[in-house]
Amino acid sequence: PNLERAVAFFTAATDHHVQPEVVAEVVLDIVNGRSKLFRNPAGPDSVHALALRTSISDEDWIASAGMDEESWIHSMEGMGLNVRNYLNRL
Repeated sequence: PNLERAVAFFTAATDHHVQPEVVAEVVLDIVNGRSKLFRNPAGPDSVHALALRTSISDEDWIASAGMDEESWIHSMEGMGLNVRNYLNRL
């Protein structure tokens, strides 16, 4: 199920892809010393995703791999990702 979730996550994330120019600007800020942050979000979805990740402990993040399907889907919706459409039912 975790592989299926990973595929659904990355496929849903492509619905909100960030233009290469946006990523390039972030990289330039790092290279030119204008950003000294550990994490440098690129695009509007990245800020929310990073905030969600930092809002829970590492232990809870790891345990989330074992959460039930609906709870996982709901947590992904909290990051603005509609993964339900990409979950395969084989």
